[in-house]
Amino acid sequence: MKFNRENLAPGCDASAQGIAVPNVARRYDFSGLRGCLTRLKARVPALPNAPALDAGWAFITAAPAIGFQDIIFAVQTLRDARIDTFHFKVFR
Repeated sequence: MKFNRENLAPGCDASAQGIAVPNVARRYDFSGLRGCLTRLKARVPALPNAPALDAGWAFITAAPAIGFQDIIFAVQTLRDARIDTFHFKVFR
């Protein structure tokens, strides 16, 4: 996960190499993702004159091997964290 063009460290509190939200018991940790998104959103104030840059947007990228249900869970996690706008891309 990236924030401000830098990789996030585990826990999403600092910039560093590593996986920001590691898997738990071989499954995606959507609860951890929601916590990370909430912390990041609190760090970025809303910018009323630049809605595409405020704290209410995100990009979701997925490799073809990622299951559709996992993508839906990620979208729901964004909504739960009050991320209103997201852009989606699947790589080939």
